[in-house]
Amino acid sequence: MNRRSKPRCVCAPDCSNITWKGPVCGSDGKTYKDECALLKAKCKGHPDLDVQYQGKCKKTCRDVLCPGSSTCVVDQTNNAYCVTCNRICPEVTSPEQYLCGNDGIVYASACHLRRATCLLGRSIGVAYEGKCIKAKSCEDIQCNAGKKCLWDARMSRGRCSLCDELCPDSRADEAVCASDNASYPSECAMKQAACSLGALLEVKHSGSCNWESCPKETEPPESIQCPLAHLLCSPASALARFVPPRPPYVIDNKHGVLNVTSRVGTCFSAQCSV
Repeated sequence: MNRRSKPRCVCAPDCSNITWKGPVCGSDGKTYKDECALLKAKCKGHPDLDVQYQGKCKKTCRDVLCPGSSTCVVDQTNNAYCVTCNRICPEVTSPEQYLCGNDGIVYASACHLRRATCLLGRSIGVAYEGKCIKAKSCEDIQCNAGKKCLWDARMSRGRCSLCDELCPDSRADEAVCASDNASYPSECAMKQAACSLGALLEVKHSGSCNWESCPKETEPPESIQCPLAHLLCSPASALARFVPPRPPYVIDNKHGVLNVTSRVGTCFSAQCSV
């Protein structure tokens, strides 16, 4: 009953039989303080939500104990999931079912790609629909509506990616170091930068990049251009600014692209803020 003495529905799952009292990782990739909290979230509008494994959600399959016969797989966002490997795929009936994987291998169908992903233990992902082609640039690759081709310079391959994602305000602990050796405030911001550049960027590791590649001089030069010059703090914000740990420095912020010149002859790790 509510304050007006009218009946109302509340989520009050029976948690008396739950033996594990610690945090659990849900099938939505989020960590819940315990299984009871997950059951409440399931009751409040997420009927497909289930416990994947005990403990906090992880970025690696190390120390992940999947229940039953399920197998741990790391997806394209570097989150560990427990999945059941489908060993048998139906026979391919149409050439339209072919998919080009991000590994450059042609898969007969989505089922065949999922099976390969499951057996491999990490996400392969779809580069684009159809058989893989020997593309010289993204101009040779036709993406479906809503997707943009991003070129992987290291592998000389392109892949179609969604580029309409809006990034929420990032927290300090969400910073990532990307494959271009630049720091981004979040993985979402990194993807926005990739779409803006038309180049594939992937996460090297969590946290900001640590730079040790600046020239070593006995006498510091008057100024040098640090390799963080192409960092995008927030492509959508003209207020984004670069915060190095110490001055003096010069910042040139144009169209969300930050050019940073150090006046002390050294490069540095830094954070983005708005």
